[in-house]
Amino acid sequence: MPSPAYLSDGTWSILAYNHGMAEWWPWVAEPDANLMRWALLSPEARVQYSDWEKHAEVYVRLLKFALASRSGDKALLRLISDVCADPDVDRIWKTHYDLGADRDGHVFHMNVPALGETVEVVSHVLFPASLPECRLVVITWVEGGESNSHSLDALGGVRDAWAERASGVRHDSRDWTRPAEVPRRSASCRTPDEAAALAGSGGVHLPALSRHVGPGVRLTLSPANGSVIWATQESGRWAVAEFNASAVVANFPYTGGPDTTTELDALRRTTLACSRQPAGTKRSQAASRVPKRTARTGVVRQLPQAGSSRKATLAMSHGDPRRGSAQLVADAAG
Repeated sequence: MPSPAYLSDGTWSILAYNHGMAEWWPWVAEPDANLMRWALLSPEARVQYSDWEKHAEVYVRLLKFALASRSGDKALLRLISDVCADPDVDRIWKTHYDLGADRDGHVFHMNVPALGETVEVVSHVLFPASLPECRLVVITWVEGGESNSHSLDALGGVRDAWAERASGVRHDSRDWTRPAEVPRRSASCRTPDEAAALAGSGGVHLPALSRHVGPGVRLTLSPANGSVIWATQESGRWAVAEFNASAVVANFPYTGGPDTTTELDALRRTTLACSRQPAGTKRSQAASRVPKRTARTGVVRQLPQAGSSRKATLAMSHGDPRRGSAQLVADAAG
C-alpha cells in the first residue's frame, strides 16, 4: 500500500486523495470532506489523535495564521465560525494566541482503526508550484522506528516538540533546522566530546551552527562519512543522531553571519566531495536500486476545477509506505 496522501485547498477542503489515505482515514471520501472540520469536530478524531487537545491547539494556530493573511476570505471565516461552535475549540481559540504555518515535519502518534494499532507517523507538507494555494500532504511512518525513550520520537527528536514550539518553549533538537528524516544511526552518550568522537578522527566541530540551533546542541562534521553528528543534551545525557551532510545543508536557513557561512561552506564542500564518483559507478549504483518489477510511470492529469463536485484520487507508484513518500500522481476519478 502506498503512503497515505491528500491534496487540500486553502481552507483545508479535500480535493484529492490516494487509496492509502482512503484506507486509513475513510472520511476523506465523504462529500465536502474538510480536514479542520474532521480534526476539530468529529468524535473519531478525538480518539485517533493521541492527546487530541495538543493537536487541536496546533490546528487553531493554522487557522489563525490563515486569518491573518486572508481576513476577508468568506469561506475561511465560515470555517472558523463552524469549528468555534464547539465549546472546546472555542476555549482554545480564546486562550491561545500563537500562529502556525503548517504541520511539515511533525511526528506524532495516531490510532489507526484500519491497522488495529497506534503508529508513529510523520507529516510532510508540500506546496505545488502550479497550485500555490493548495497543500499536498504525505503521511509516512518508520518501520521499526519507534523510539525506546518516552522523551524522543521515532526520528530521534524531542517528542511533541511541535506542540510547544509556538508557545515560547524551544526544543532545540526539533528546531526547524533539524532534518525531518530517519538518521543513519542514533546513540546516547555521556558527554558532548564522546558524541563528537563518533565523527571520527577528522571530525570538525561546528560551533556557530550549534549556537544558531540553540543551547545544549553540538554539531560535528564528519568529512570522511559525509555526515553530521547532531548531539542534543537531554536529561543529563546527550542524544545523538547522524544525518547526511546534504540533508543538514538543505534544512539550514541562511543566517548571514561570517562564522555560520564558513561552516555551511564546509558542509557544502563535504556534500560535493561525496557526490564526486565516476559516471559508471553512479550508473551501476542507480541500476542496483531499481526494483526488478516494472514500476508504474506516473502521469499527471487535470484536477477538478473549483466548484466541481468530483474528487480526484492520487495514485502512487508501488513502494513500502514505511520507507518514505512515493511518487505522487493525480488521477481524476471518473
